[in-house]
Amino acid sequence: MAKNPADIDGWLRVGVLKKFFNNYLGARDAWEYAKIVAPGGSIAYYNLGNLYGAYLNDFSRAEENYLKAVEISHQPYLYLNLADFYRVFYKEKSALAEAVLLEGIKNNPDDSGLKLALANYYRDAGRTAEAIKYYEEVLKIEPTNADVRKELEKLRGE
Repeated sequence: MAKNPADIDGWLRVGVLKKFFNNYLGARDAWEYAKIVAPGGSIAYYNLGNLYGAYLNDFSRAEENYLKAVEISHQPYLYLNLADFYRVFYKEKSALAEAVLLEGIKNNPDDSGLKLALANYYRDAGRTAEAIKYYEEVLKIEPTNADVRKELEKLRGE
């Protein structure tokens, strides 16, 4: 790192190693620096969202970083993790999970994982008709998914 302080991959790795050894503040510092070095990359923002939310309990900073990661890159895993963050950690904003998943689907219409997450969200909320709709969407992408077929049969039998 001393030879090339702008080595984004190096700073990302430093953060991963520090987090692995429970040095959360060191991981934070490495990833915050990575944001300065490469502000157009989503990985440092994503890592910080996870770190602030799940380990440092700073939900406003977690949200800020997750939202920036999604703004930079519309990768499905970013939407899934942001929705889980709202649902699991930032409970007072848990209702935002639905909007995050819908936005993710809009930006990734062929991603079955986002549709499955939304179907599960609706199922868990007792919104059966909407759950059925998205389980059917998953089957259009993954017609051999036996678990989804089983879930659909269960919901239709209610």
